[in-house]
Amino acid sequence: MRKIVPLLFVIFILAGCSTETGISQTTEKNYVLQTEKDAVVLPNIRFNEEDNTFALENDVLLSSMYVSGTYYIENNILTASIYGGGQYVFEVIGNDTLRYVEKGSNVISFAENGDDFILMTE
Repeated sequence: MRKIVPLLFVIFILAGCSTETGISQTTEKNYVLQTEKDAVVLPNIRFNEEDNTFALENDVLLSSMYVSGTYYIENNILTASIYGGGQYVFEVIGNDTLRYVEKGSNVISFAENGDDFILMTE
């Protein structure tokens, strides 16, 4: 028994170590509005691909400063449905750009129809 406890300890320690390159394996992606407008915090939307949820950080002066919900993608259109009602619509442009579609969407501060949200890397 005395030999098993230290062995288990070493196994747990080694299990926490990784030989990977340090590149994040996260399933979360964060997109930020690209604009020339002055803003304290630019609107950004974070997607969790594991459970198809999202969180949008908007202007602090709006009642929708922070909203969340679920999303789905169909025919290159991403629809993010807010818990409690409302939605945001984006056209998926390649792997790193979402284009805001104002028609059918709730308001996003500083964003206008056709503005791009760009994937942020670590």
